[in-house]
Amino acid sequence: MRCSFHMDNDAETAAVNLRRVLGDEEADRWVSRHWGIVNVWRPVGDVVRQWPLALVDSRTIQYGRDTVPIYTLNNYKTHFTALRPRPHFGFYYVSNLAPDEALLFVDYDSAPRDSDGVVGIAHGAFEDHNAPAKVPRRRSIETRCLVLYD
Repeated sequence: MRCSFHMDNDAETAAVNLRRVLGDEEADRWVSRHWGIVNVWRPVGDVVRQWPLALVDSRTIQYGRDTVPIYTLNNYKTHFTALRPRPHFGFYYVSNLAPDEALLFVDYDSAPRDSDGVVGIAHGAFEDHNAPAKVPRRRSIETRCLVLYD
């Protein structure tokens, strides 16, 4: 499978996002509480038949063993978390996702329920070898939503 799976945020970069959005004073009130980031991803224009977004089953990932930080420059955050290719990963995707449909997934959760330290859903687009040869190029949009649980 040709793809690059990644997690947009870990605890460090998510805290940077929290401060960037809320400001230091309000972020200080939330940093020790339950909050998160939810990603909303959807196609634009046409049904996605090639390069759909796949999600990695977080139960099949062990943070550290299966992940590596990728450092960035000239960005609002210092890094994102890439996945090393592993045969034991489980994947999910929606074939033929239409423009009036969307995928919602946890990008970061401050209270992970996972014993392996995974705090969000790894994802990436992949080349679908079952797709027809001539399809429109995938166009998509994503929005990340800050969620404050009360």
